[in-house]
Amino acid sequence: MKSSAVLLLPVLSLLMLTGCALPASTGVIRLGDGVLQAQNPEEAETFCRTTGDPIRLLELPGTPAHRVRFRCD
Repeated sequence: MKSSAVLLLPVLSLLMLTGCALPASTGVIRLGDGVLQAQNPEEAETFCRTTGDPIRLLELPGTPAHRVRFRCD
């Protein structure tokens, strides 16, 4: 029983470190060519602010009514 706990400890540590290294999940979707999609302008601004880049909202055909498309330039 004690040996299985010793073997399990490195696996749990690795999983914990992997979870900390991943970026926080957001509702932002990468569409390609630097175009991103968010649920609202506030979420888009917050996303671009993490890198310090200014935001540029895009008006592209085919954008769903409840989404915004943007770039972080």
